Amino acid sequence: MNASKVFALRLKMLRKSANLSQDELAKNLFVTQQTIALWETGKRDLKSEKIISLAKFFNVSADYILGIDNRKSNGMAEIEEFELRRKNEKTHDALAMIERACKVLRKEWGCDSRADGSGE
Repeated sequence: MNASKVFALRLKMLRKSANLSQDELAKNLFVTQQTIALWETGKRDLKSEKIISLAKFFNVSADYILGIDNRKSNGMAEIEEFELRRKNEKTHDALAMIERACKVLRKEWGCDSRADGSGE
């Protein structure tokens, strides 16, 4: 199967899996419904900026859309999730350190209960 047919099939599949009409997708990409129809039938080639727009819109790699790679993800989502988890762990560690410092200070100042009246 040639590259334009792969692209046409993948675009149509991505659009349908997102429950979008050609018109809805066209509005999101600032093109006409006729342009989407031509892309999906392989009768019109895309400019590189539209490939990038499609990849970002559907959260897949440009290589996937073009049929170069069968993996939808370019790995960025996984990297972003890892970074977010790492930041959350750092925040959790910082909060635990602050809680330990507060505990030490309460003992040092002779007030073993919290301001809300509940003890530990």
